[in-house]
Amino acid sequence: MSSDPSSDAPDVPEALDVPEALDVPVRVRLMGRDFTLRIRPRDEARTRASVAYVDARLAAFRAAHPLQNETTAALIVALAIGDELLDARDAADVTSTGADDTAAHLADALVALDLHLAAALTPPRPAATTDEDEWDDDEQPDDAWDDEEGDLEPDDAGDSNAVA
Repeated sequence: MSSDPSSDAPDVPEALDVPEALDVPVRVRLMGRDFTLRIRPRDEARTRASVAYVDARLAAFRAAHPLQNETTAALIVALAIGDELLDARDAADVTSTGADDTAAHLADALVALDLHLAAALTPPRPAATTDEDEWDDDEQPDDAWDDEEGDLEPDDAGDSNAVA
């Protein structure tokens, strides 16, 4: 931060300061004029592509409207490019929202499928004939029922899984 109180320049956090060594001069041509831009080396290809796109859009506009002055042409093209950017962002938001909705729907379907499979794969417990015949899940495991003879009584003899 700037500690000189007499300075009229606004304070800029030091974290935002970019060392000069990272910037490189790049010469580009736009609207028939040469410009030198200082950019980070990793941004050079993207900057050149952007300049080429803007220059092509300006040339197309100027060809369609030759009487329009250069500044007005540049402003109209800048607004058109800004509008394209906003349209692209809106489309990305719709796509993102649609993807979120699809993911939520799929997650709900998976939960429903899991519940359905769990119900289908769980063997039915024998129906109790009276309240006295019912077993609590804590007291008797599912595989402790002996239904070979049709008596629906717990099999305590010979079953290693039976509760004693």
